[in-house]
Amino acid sequence: MNLNLAKDIIVFVVVCLPPLLILWKVFREKGMNKFLLLFLGLIYVAISLFTQNFLPFIATTICIVSFKRSEIYYKDYRKYSFSLRGFNLFKGLKYAMLSYIIVIILGAVGMQVFNYFKLPVKEQEIVSIMVKVPLRTFIILIPVTVIFAPIVEEFVFRWLFFERICKRRIGVILGAIITSLMFSATHFNLKSSFVIFGIGLFNCYLIHKKGYWYSVFNHMVFNSVSTFLILFQKLGYINLG
Repeated sequence: MNLNLAKDIIVFVVVCLPPLLILWKVFREKGMNKFLLLFLGLIYVAISLFTQNFLPFIATTICIVSFKRSEIYYKDYRKYSFSLRGFNLFKGLKYAMLSYIIVIILGAVGMQVFNYFKLPVKEQEIVSIMVKVPLRTFIILIPVTVIFAPIVEEFVFRWLFFERICKRRIGVILGAIITSLMFSATHFNLKSSFVIFGIGLFNCYLIHKKGYWYSVFNHMVFNSVSTFLILFQKLGYINLG
């Protein structure tokens, strides 16, 4: 099997499929026809293979909105503050700054480890793609990395895998470690593995103690920094070479 195809399948199963399954459960609770759900699911699968995080983002958004009126998920809606009303921007910025200091340290530690063991490291694939694409295409991709990916990935890794599945079975600490390793592994990049693992751990803390949107905001800030550095490079304001 082609390596890139295998990666795409893993990412689809781990990241894109869970929002669809949760959405199915919510719609079934509302009495929607099974065959209609199956038809819509097939369309979702077909289109998601070519649209990055767009449809998973739509599915996740519908899930979050629907949780407020769901008997199954209403407790989670309240417990993990899925409503934006409880989000405080200044607190979000404070946690994001602390998180960024931590990941800078982890990134430096990671590079020392890779240099010590002489491990070859490459840029993350999405970063390489965004560096190479024309400016117009890059601008179209900004919402994918800055908005869609954080909302979907925090929903899947932090709320579903960490809070709903792992934490209840193996505890907070081990659950955070395992889901953060999964989060790092699905990015398929050795160079950024320490940093992504660190972001995963910190966001487990945020959703567990502060709520879903704090982990999303932290993820957005992290992705925004690298995304806009590339944008400024393309515009000629800075030189990353």
